Amino acid sequence: MSARSIDKLKILISEGMVKILSGNNLVLKKIIFRELGDNKKRHNSHILDVGCGTGSQVRIFSSAAYLGIDNNPAALALARRHKNYRFLFANATKMKLKADFFDTILISGVLHHLSDSDVGKVMHEVKNVLKSKGRVLV
Repeated sequence: MSARSIDKLKILISEGMVKILSGNNLVLKKIIFRELGDNKKRHNSHILDVGCGTGSQVRIFSSAAYLGIDNNPAALALARRHKNYRFLFANATKMKLKADFFDTILISGVLHHLSDSDVGKVMHEVKNVLKSKGRVLV
């Protein structure tokens, strides 16, 4: 990731919108629980999982509140085994989702696969679809 992409991410972090996460899936799930609070709060929020892959995080969230997006059809086919959860084939650089809608956006294991230019585009899209008091977990 270039200095320019890191600077864009730092802006979102400084605005209190982004929390940097790291660790394996178990650690990640524990951090999500800690950051998003109790079940009621988490289940009443609109969650966007950018680069959801096979949907390994879905059970943390209410099916009514969750939308997972990915641009890998094979991964989405596996993700769709989680019944009652919504998954959408989408490019994170051009989400075409409702603006100012999501309370929380999860981006796990995605950004390091992208070019610097695409990281900037994803962050622009994230800022567009995130509610003004929303949070991004990266």
